[in-house]
Amino acid sequence: MVSFFRRVDVPANGIAMLIKVNSAKRKVSPFGLLSALTMFLLLVFASPSQAQLNDEEIEVMQARAESEGWTFEMAKNPATEYSLDQLCGLVEPENWRENARFDPCTPTRNLPVRFDWRDSANLPPARNQGGCGSCWAFGTVGPLECNIAIKDEITVDLSEQYLVSCNSNGWGCQGGWFAHSYHQFVPDPCDSAGAVYESEFPYVAYNAPCNCPYEHSYKIDSWSYIGGNYSVPSVDAMKQAIIDHGPISVAVTVNSEFQAYSGGIFDVPWLTSINHAVVLVGWDDNQGDSGVWFMRNSWGPWWGENGYMRIAYGCCDIGYGACYVVYNKSSRVLFEYETEIPLCINPVEQDSLRLNVTGILGGSVVPGSGLFHYSIEGSAFQAVPMTEYYSNHYRVDFPDIPAGQFIEYYVSVMEENQGRVFDPDTMEAPFKSISGYEELTVFSDNFEQELSWSVTGDAADGHWSRGVPVNYDRGDPPTDFDGSGKCYLTDNVAGNSDVDDGTATLISPAFDLSNGNGYVSYARWYSNHAGDDPYNDEMHIYISGDDGATWSLVETAGPQEEASGGWFERGFWADDFVELSDKMKIRFDASDLNDESVVEAAVDAVKISAFALEPPYICGDASGDGLVNVSDAVFIINYIFISGSAEPEPLESAEVNCDGSVNVSDAVLIINYIFTGGTAPCDC
Repeated sequence: MVSFFRRVDVPANGIAMLIKVNSAKRKVSPFGLLSALTMFLLLVFASPSQAQLNDEEIEVMQARAESEGWTFEMAKNPATEYSLDQLCGLVEPENWRENARFDPCTPTRNLPVRFDWRDSANLPPARNQGGCGSCWAFGTVGPLECNIAIKDEITVDLSEQYLVSCNSNGWGCQGGWFAHSYHQFVPDPCDSAGAVYESEFPYVAYNAPCNCPYEHSYKIDSWSYIGGNYSVPSVDAMKQAIIDHGPISVAVTVNSEFQAYSGGIFDVPWLTSINHAVVLVGWDDNQGDSGVWFMRNSWGPWWGENGYMRIAYGCCDIGYGACYVVYNKSSRVLFEYETEIPLCINPVEQDSLRLNVTGILGGSVVPGSGLFHYSIEGSAFQAVPMTEYYSNHYRVDFPDIPAGQFIEYYVSVMEENQGRVFDPDTMEAPFKSISGYEELTVFSDNFEQELSWSVTGDAADGHWSRGVPVNYDRGDPPTDFDGSGKCYLTDNVAGNSDVDDGTATLISPAFDLSNGNGYVSYARWYSNHAGDDPYNDEMHIYISGDDGATWSLVETAGPQEEASGGWFERGFWADDFVELSDKMKIRFDASDLNDESVVEAAVDAVKISAFALEPPYICGDASGDGLVNVSDAVFIINYIFISGSAEPEPLESAEVNCDGSVNVSDAVLIINYIFTGGTAPCDC
């Protein structure tokens, strides 16, 4: 006999009842009619402010469940002390799919019949949102907490209140949506992103003020919705996502039976809009008629089965808006450098690097395990021990490197549980330095003077200009980077003045790196987080070695990372991208190429450096002792007249009268300079 459910509408703060109807005879079962009428009368005459399921309402549902053979039980619990409006705060934003990322999560293997992350990881207990409609925040934090438990093998308690109080979408106890982007790149009012410990901002179940800054201890690498743009993803797609990425966030439709659930397999359909956010941690195909999800709720461990529910596949739109987070294992080691990472290493005087390593997040560093890994001029990496001069304090002595050659390097230590931990991480580029004697400034611009930068591009509005920022607080920088006053920035006027409908391009004057090496550094600002299409445009930085005829992409800011404003210092070795010449240029592009968004960019503190490959010397110091004295005249005479005598290093240091050769007159000039106050050595 086929049956279906028909919804009966009741007052907004009441409880919607489902009346089971026999579809063949179109008659309501006697008990179903009686219980429905009883509940309806209770609701009609109840006060709209009543905020809980009372004992009589629960008893009616229990009696009906027994009469009709429901596969789950209901009882009074802390959640029944609140109204559904207080518990269910998932509010679906309009057009949320338009710029969302979707991953089909097509199964790539035979999926197990049963899988539960609780079997292999110590997942955190179910949290309790209380009477605040912040389920969306708990549904956001849950997958990250679970991923940390799975990958880092530690249990952490992250702050849901941070999302409730510090988001810029207007979400709070009155409702919100999945907020994973705040754990990745969307900043709080203090321009920082990432998850915050519960101890930093404890949960208070109301819209408390955001008193940032807070320490952001964890970040996700990315996140994605599951399946296609519409409908609930397939069961297999969600299973694949759970296996690949850990527990997932999902939406579900909640009713009074759900609220009073105390155990069993929940399988009551609910034909209304989604209103609640939860987390799925696994499944079992052998339970229920066709299988169940293991669902983690946010109504405390006293609700359901220790805070969990077994809910049938497809029940109550479970899985709507499903999404996963990508979290890579956190290092349990903190590397702190006492000396700066050098751009240039002296080939004669042995330079060193000093660092401290500390166990964090419960980590413990193995004493004496430090290694220095290096490669010279692209050779195979080799590893040598670092010197541990004090507990967890290391010194790295750089190897002898001929001037002009590059060394790439990283360091590592052993952590007791994670094994060898590297810095920079193996997924990142290693440090890189050149062997040379001193840094030479080829070009430097703080934009206080006009140095012939070119402004071009096809943007309809928002081109680059040089000036003091007007600080309109619309994504533009409030000040320049280096404090000198001016910088280059896009459309530096108050009002609706961002980059529109195209690309604004800023090109440097030509500079000379034909000596064979060069390092480019700058500070940049980029913001695309406002408008109707946020986090969907990019800023590109290029370099050219042929006066702008061709360009090589160096880096991209955005569309999400480092795209909410803020000054960032960046740098690169020019020869990593182009062949060096005397016609080098760099270029900054800020674009508005998609739907309407507010795009602002700025550049400051541009510096081009080259490094001397010959040692510095004092003209007249032929002996190389750092002084000009009689010994230098003697050194020159010996070099000229005594075969096999040492040659001045460099030879130019002995060419003190600048006549083009080293001869007796150079020694005479030194003697006259010292004893009679004669002509000083020239600038040789």
